[in-house]
Amino acid sequence: MRFKTLQWLGGIDGYLELTDQRKLPVKFEKLPCKTVEQLYKAILTLAVRGAPAIGVAAAFGLCLALAELKESANVNEGLEHLKVRANFLAKSRPTAVNLFWALDRIRTKASAFVAENPRSEEHTSELQSHSFISYAVFCLKKKTQ
Repeated sequence: MRFKTLQWLGGIDGYLELTDQRKLPVKFEKLPCKTVEQLYKAILTLAVRGAPAIGVAAAFGLCLALAELKESANVNEGLEHLKVRANFLAKSRPTAVNLFWALDRIRTKASAFVAENPRSEEHTSELQSHSFISYAVFCLKKKTQ
């Protein structure tokens, strides 16, 4: 039987589900992270372990952050909110290199998207979609290499 350390469930409005590493090996339990605060606590309390898993979880945490925005928010507001939430998540494990790498990658990709798409000013859903898809594609490419 194969177990997933973490997985995104649903579409853009979905959530992150982690295998709660604190319970292993005695018990196998899933931990849903539907908010940035829940993910922060999961990283802080070692519910998610391992450098790659922490990095991927943090990146998906920024997808959760974008879901917090009001529908009327524009992409610049979305980008600012993304940066604030990335800084918050970074404090969960200040020495985790992969955490910072993933947060920086999403921030960079989101900033580039906003700069390259000046007409996308209307709604953050484009920014959210781009960030989510960009990281998902990256993960798939790394997995197949």
